[in-house]
Amino acid sequence: MNYNVNAIISNTEALLKLRHDETLQSTTPQRLHDCLGQAVMMAINETWTASKKSRESRRKAYYFSAEYLMGRMVHSNLFNLGLLEQIDAAFKAKGVDLACMEEIEDAALGNGGLGRLAACFLDSAVTCGVALSGYGLRYRFGLFKQRFDEHGSQRENADDWTKFGDPWSYRRDKHAVKVRFADQTVIAVPYDMPVIGYGNDNIGTLRLWQCEPEQELDFDAFNAQDYQRALAEKNRAEDITRVLYPNDSTPDGKRLRIKQQYLLCSASLQDILRVYHATHGEDLSALSRYVAVQLNDTHPAMSIPEFIRLLMAEGLEFEEAFRIARNTFSYTNPTVMGEALEKWDLDLLASVVPEIWRSSSASMPAAVRSMVICGSSTTTRPIWQICLCMCPLPSTAWHRSTPRS
Repeated sequence: MNYNVNAIISNTEALLKLRHDETLQSTTPQRLHDCLGQAVMMAINETWTASKKSRESRRKAYYFSAEYLMGRMVHSNLFNLGLLEQIDAAFKAKGVDLACMEEIEDAALGNGGLGRLAACFLDSAVTCGVALSGYGLRYRFGLFKQRFDEHGSQRENADDWTKFGDPWSYRRDKHAVKVRFADQTVIAVPYDMPVIGYGNDNIGTLRLWQCEPEQELDFDAFNAQDYQRALAEKNRAEDITRVLYPNDSTPDGKRLRIKQQYLLCSASLQDILRVYHATHGEDLSALSRYVAVQLNDTHPAMSIPEFIRLLMAEGLEFEEAFRIARNTFSYTNPTVMGEALEKWDLDLLASVVPEIWRSSSASMPAAVRSMVICGSSTTTRPIWQICLCMCPLPSTAWHRSTPRS
C-alpha cells in the first residue's frame, strides 16, 4: 500500500497542536514521538484490519512469551513501511531531525535474549507471510533502569516507559476477560501492538494483557477514610503486571510470580477460543487443525493444564481435551541449565490457581498423575515438567506448528 507522507506529517502537526499547543519545531522528542506514532497508526489502520481479516479462516499460530523486546518502534516501523527516508526528508525540510527520537526508551517488555528472540520471530513471521500472533504482558514498569549513584555504585530504578505515552498500541476493552485466582478475580485488558512486515502489506498483532481490578475503588472504605483499604483491590490487581519478573524470594513473591504467569496463559487461551468459536463455530474437535500454540520457555507452561481445563469447562471429557491440547501445543526451552528452570511447590501452586490443579489432577490417568505428583503433594517440581508430564510435546517443533501462507 502507498502511504501518504504529507498526510502523516500533517496529522502529526495537528496532534501536537491539539494535545500540547506546540509545533514540530518547539516540541520535545518525547511528544514528537507520541504524536508521530499516532499518525502512523492512523495511516496503517486499514492495512492492519485487512491483514487480520485475511487470516480469519486460515490455520494460525500463536506465540506465548513472558518477554518481547521490540526495539525502537518509530524507526523500525517506518523502515518496514518503506517510509523512513521520506519522513526523515519531510521533517528536515521543516527543520526537525528525526534522529532526535533516538533517545526514546524502548517498550520495557523484556529483559534480554528471550525477549529479543520472541520479537524476531514475530517480525520474521509477518515479513514471510506466516499467520502468527503474539501474546504477552503489558508491564507497567518493565524490569528496571540502571544508574550509578554519587559513590559509583549501581542502582536500579523503575522503568516508567509509558510516562510520555504509548503510541504503538491500542486498548481493546471489548476483548477483556476475567481471570480467577483463589483469593481474587481480576480483569485482563488487551492492548494490541502492530507488527509490521518488511516490504509487504502484512501487519501482525502482538496482544499484551494489562491486569486491572473488577472494582477500581471501594467507595464505602473511602468514605470511612480508610484510604488504603479503598485502593487495596486496585493495587493487588495492578501488582500482577506492574513489573517483569517480580522478586520471588518470599512466599508472597512466589504467589505473585505464579499469578503473573497464569494471567498470561488463561487470558490468551480464552481469547484464542473466542476467535475460534467466532470463525469455526462450537465444534472443538477440529481446533488443533486451525490453532497452533508455541510456548517460549517455562513461563507460559501452565497453558497446557489451563487449556485442558477450559476445554473441559466447555463440555469435553478429559481424554478428548488431552488429545486436542497435545496436538495444539509445541514447546521450546532455550536452556537446560537448572537455575533457569523454575520450580514451584505443588501446594503453593494449588493454593494460587486451584482450578487448573483440581480439574486436571482429578481427571488425568493415574500413570500421568504419578509422574506429576511423584508420590508427594509437597514435592517441588519444575513447572515445565509438571505440565509436560501431563501432555508430552515436541521440544522444538516450530516448523511443525507454524502454518505458512
